[in-house]
Amino acid sequence: MSTISSELLRLTCVGALIALTAIAGAAQGMEAVIKLNAVAEPSAVVTGRLDRDAASVNFSFIDGVAGVPGLAGRMSGLELFGADGRRIDGRVLAPGEILAGERASSFRYVVNLAPIRTNGGMAHVSWASGGTAVMRPYDLLPRVPADRLVRLRIEVPDGWNISTTETRAADGSYLVKNVSRAVFAAGNDLRASVRQVAGTAISVERTGTWLFDEADPITFAAEIASGYSALFGGMPGDAIKVLLIRKEGPPGQWEADTTGRTVTIVSTDMAFKAGSVQRLHEQLRHELFHLWLPNSIELAGDHAWFYEGTALYVSLRSGVLTGRLRFDDLLDTLTRAYSIGKAGSGGGSMSLIELSKNRWAGSDTQVYARGMIAAFMIDLAMLKASKGRSGIESVLKRLFVDRASLSGKDALSVISGALKAGPTAAVWQAFIAGGEPVEIDPFLSSTGLEMRTEGSKRTLAVKPRLTASEKVILDKLGYNAWRKLT
Repeated sequence: MSTISSELLRLTCVGALIALTAIAGAAQGMEAVIKLNAVAEPSAVVTGRLDRDAASVNFSFIDGVAGVPGLAGRMSGLELFGADGRRIDGRVLAPGEILAGERASSFRYVVNLAPIRTNGGMAHVSWASGGTAVMRPYDLLPRVPADRLVRLRIEVPDGWNISTTETRAADGSYLVKNVSRAVFAAGNDLRASVRQVAGTAISVERTGTWLFDEADPITFAAEIASGYSALFGGMPGDAIKVLLIRKEGPPGQWEADTTGRTVTIVSTDMAFKAGSVQRLHEQLRHELFHLWLPNSIELAGDHAWFYEGTALYVSLRSGVLTGRLRFDDLLDTLTRAYSIGKAGSGGGSMSLIELSKNRWAGSDTQVYARGMIAAFMIDLAMLKASKGRSGIESVLKRLFVDRASLSGKDALSVISGALKAGPTAAVWQAFIAGGEPVEIDPFLSSTGLEMRTEGSKRTLAVKPRLTASEKVILDKLGYNAWRKLT
C-alpha cells in the first residue's frame, strides 16, 4: 500500500524529519486503528487504547460540526475494556457522551461512513463512497486533550492509497499532533501533482474526470499560493494539500473546507470548459486563503466575522488582479453583498460579531455578506489614509508575521486592537461592532467609487470623473489590471 506519492515524499522528507523531532516531545494520549470498509456499506471499525493517565470513565465524541448535526449517532456497537481486558459497561448520558462503570483504557466501535449530502457534510465530516474516502479523526475518535499525541494507523482496501500532511512514523502509523487539524484521504483513483512554492510542497490530489485541463489545478494552486505568500509575508507551512474530489450531480454544486494544511473541495463539474476553469480558480482562491487565515494564526475564540468576509473579498480582488474576473464583476458582487446585508438588518439587529456566533444556525449568509463589505471598507479606508500605498493586506501581514506571539490570544481583542483606532475606527464601529444598517456612501468619498441610483436599484460604480488619488486607489483594487487585458 502506497501512502504518498514518491515525488511528494522526496519533497517533504526534510520537513517530516523536523516534524518528528518536534513530535518526540509531545505526550501520547491514544493509539488507534481505523479500518476502512468501503466495498459493501461504507463504514470503519475503530479500535484503540488510551495511555494510562488518559484512561477515564468519561468518553466523549463530537456530535456536530460546521452545522452538520448527529455525528455521534453514526457510531454503533461501542465496547469498552479495562486495563486487564475485562469488558466494562457504559451508558449514554447524551449524544456523544458515555459514562463507563469504571476507568476504561481501550475501546472498539463501528462508524457509519455513508456520505451526509446536506449542509456541507461531504466537506466537513468523514465519509466513504465508491472508490474514495475522506477521514477526519476529530469525528472518528474519542476526544483527547489538545496537547496529547495520537498514534494512528489506517487500514484501507487493497489497491487504495492514503494521502495526508500528517507525519508518518517508521512503523507506518501516523503521528497526529492535533486531531482537530488532521485530514486523511484514501482511494483507488487519487492522482497527485506536486509543485514547490517558496520552499513549500503543494500537492493537488484529484479524483474523477473534469473539463478543465489536467495541469490546471496544480498550476492555479501554485500561482494563487504564491500571490498569498506575497500578501501575507510567507507560506503557512512546509506542505500543503488540496483534495479535489469529483461528485455526481447537477453542474455547479460544490462544498469545501480548509482544515489544518488541507483544502478539501467536493464538487460537480460545470456544463462547459470555460465555466469549469473559472469555478476551479474561484474555489482555490477562497479556500487557499484560509491556510493563512485563520489556520496559521490560531487566535482563540470565534472570529469568522473577520476571516470569512476577508477571504471572500481578498479572493475576489485577487480574481480581478489576475485577470480571472472583470472589475465590474467585483462591483456587482459587492453590490449584492451590501444588499443582502441591509436586507438582513433592521431594528434590533445584531452586530457582525454577534451574528458570527450563530453562523451555523442560519446566519452564515449574513456573516459572509456583511463580512465581505466590512473587509472592503477596511481596504478602502486604509488605501485612502496611505494614499494608495497599502490596504487591508498590511493588517493581514502584521497578523501573520506576529503569529507566534499571537497564538492562543483572544481573537476579538487582537483584531479589534488592529482596527478600532486610526483610519479604520469608523469602519469598525459601523460595519463590525454596530448592528444597525449603515449607508456606505460616506465611506466611498475620495475612493473613485459611488453608489448609483436607478429607480429603486442602487449599484456600486466607478465615478465618471476621477482625481489622481482616486485613480491610484482604483488601480490597487484591480481596475487598471482588467482594462489592460481588454
